[in-house]
Amino acid sequence: MARILMVAPDDGLLAALRASPLLEGHSIEVAGGETAALRQLRRRAFDVLVTAPDTRLEEDVAILDEIRVVRPGVRIVLLAPQTTPGEVIVALRKRVFACFSSPFDASEIADMVARAGRG
Repeated sequence: MARILMVAPDDGLLAALRASPLLEGHSIEVAGGETAALRQLRRRAFDVLVTAPDTRLEEDVAILDEIRVVRPGVRIVLLAPQTTPGEVIVALRKRVFACFSSPFDASEIADMVARAGRG
């Protein structure tokens, strides 16, 4: 069972992921923002971190190093309102597990989160 931390998810996406059969048995916790997520990562281990769907990819990439200092093994799934090919390349070079842009497909995100949770 993987421990998943979602940063400021919208209610619909959170409900869809919690209801997904792909994530059955996994623990999904929520952090209100990036600062809260870092505090939670310092307190306990999570297998997967899913970033906030309304932050720009560039902003998420900027805090990846800090996240990895706190929890080196956490796999990161980035969500962003929109992305450019260059931003996705930068994110992949920073070793993110997956990257999604809006409109989000909850089943695709659930699939990737489940894969990340398996390590």
